[in-house]
Amino acid sequence: MYDFVFYQLGFTQSHFDVRKDDIKVIAFHKKFGAIINGEDDENYYFKFTLEDYVKTRKNMLNL
Repeated sequence: MYDFVFYQLGFTQSHFDVRKDDIKVIAFHKKFGAIINGEDDENYYFKFTLEDYVKTRKNMLNL
């Protein structure tokens, strides 16, 4: 998914929200390095940069 967003679509950042009760999706995005930069009663708001993705991807491929 992130390969498509960053490499195919050419985005340098991704901003998205995830419902607070969706624990598995929150864990997935955090595992890749997305940062929570806000929240409201129902959602966490994330920011994820291409730079952070490149670092995380490199580390995961080296495992």
